Amino acid sequence: MTRPYIASKADDPWSRIWFDTTPRHLAGPGDPRHVTQALRAGGWKNFGDPDFPHVVLASPDYRHTLVLEPTPETYGSWWRISSTPWGGWHASFGGNTPAEIIAGFTDALLHPPPETEPDIWPVLQAACWTYERDERGNEHARHPDGITTMERSATLTSDHFAWTAEVALPTGLGGHNRLWHAYFDDRTPRHLLAGFAAALTDPAPVSVATTTSPTPTWSRRWNAEPRVISSLPPTTRG
Repeated sequence: MTRPYIASKADDPWSRIWFDTTPRHLAGPGDPRHVTQALRAGGWKNFGDPDFPHVVLASPDYRHTLVLEPTPETYGSWWRISSTPWGGWHASFGGNTPAEIIAGFTDALLHPPPETEPDIWPVLQAACWTYERDERGNEHARHPDGITTMERSATLTSDHFAWTAEVALPTGLGGHNRLWHAYFDDRTPRHLLAGFAAALTDPAPVSVATTTSPTPTWSRRWNAEPRVISSLPPTTRG
């Protein structure tokens, strides 16, 4: 034995039952290695402190960085992705954001941008999302389930636009329970946003690991259950 047995979520691919689950935006956070392994395979290096619970990756040219850092706040931004130097763009994702959807954004970082900027909204509309634009230029798209949205908007007191995406369930008291969220400043390259939108609307199921029930606990809590298609053998993304 080369190392002692230590119970860890890092062993999930080999110690848990995997289920093919849809829709992906309700499947739970998933395995963060779905994001980090692809970046490392693309030449990104890990500069994290081994004595601190985080992951710090930088692209080969140091133009882009990713930080995965758990926060104590329920709705805090665990994932932070940005470009350098100062004045570049910034994106962030909550801890419950499905890794497969984040990967749509980060995978696009591994490819050169297209010659023309893609339009985000047709991707959502093709998946039967509704789309609205108001007189101030705010744009809003909503999934047919009524709880999943993506928008580009400015506040009432500012002309600064930003992009957000979230899944939020109404509480019945005028508020919302937010399952996960994503934020992108308006300087974020559109091909990265298009990658995120494509992953968000992709009807293909994703794998969810569990020891007992195929329905993730956080999804059951808000009565917004994904649908299990079939069980799968253990697997990880290379």
